[in-house]
Amino acid sequence: QEARGSFGGGGGGSGDEGSSLEGFALLGGGGEVRLSFILDPLGTQDPDLLLSVTNLGQCFKEAGLLARAEPLLLEAAHGYERRLGAHHPSTLAAVNNLALLRWDQGRAADALGLLRTNLRRQRRALGDMHPDALTSAGNLGLLLHQAGFLDEALRLLGEACEGKARVLGDAHPNVLNARYNYGVVLEAGGDLSASEASLALAYRGFKSLLDACLAQASSAQASSANRALFDADSRPFWAAFRGPPRGRPRKAARKAANATHANADPANAKDAAEANAGAGAAGVVP
Repeated sequence: QEARGSFGGGGGGSGDEGSSLEGFALLGGGGEVRLSFILDPLGTQDPDLLLSVTNLGQCFKEAGLLARAEPLLLEAAHGYERRLGAHHPSTLAAVNNLALLRWDQGRAADALGLLRTNLRRQRRALGDMHPDALTSAGNLGLLLHQAGFLDEALRLLGEACEGKARVLGDAHPNVLNARYNYGVVLEAGGDLSASEASLALAYRGFKSLLDACLAQASSAQASSANRALFDADSRPFWAAFRGPPRGRPRKAARKAANATHANADPANAKDAAEANAGAGAAGVVP
């Protein structure tokens, strides 16, 4: 198991064995909310607390409050390693979160060191060909490229590309994305022929996926249109099958017809009313 001090980077005393979030202010100003009332009874190794600490740290990070996110994500990484071990998926995820925070803070060396350590642990725990390990290798390769470590970046991106193709198949979207990333970095390294080949594979694969999605959508749209056309064509048949409408609309139409007839010939109004009453009592539809 690697030394815990690797988490600290340049973080000063926050990486010590006895580090704790006790007294850390979550909200500034008056009436500060602190974690000490939770940490005292449960301890920093409680899994539910560690998850809450991680989520809070990620919220601070997404809000741009990196200084407040750092002790939370650091404590989560230490807590998971103490409770579950260095190679547990939760520990690896917590260290990855901390490394990305270091990257956002501009501490590229610390971030890359954590990610390299994490990748070694992940490969040891899951195997070199596990999809999560391959994804971590590809992500680390992209950051190495941004940091200027081109050779190491190309090696990791190539391993991720070949491994994903072997495990997931050439047509999988993750494989196509890995081929695209690899082609972009190859172009930056000056290997234009290899870059063109990788980008062409990615382009053809994405185009095939897009064509299949469009064909499926077109088929579904045509099916909906055919159903609507069938409903429109069959409506007269169903109307005839069900017979004339019943209930209030029929009575309203009958009253309107009687009123029109009475207005046209006042002498017949009384006869029409009597006929209407007689028909209604007998249940006869005029």
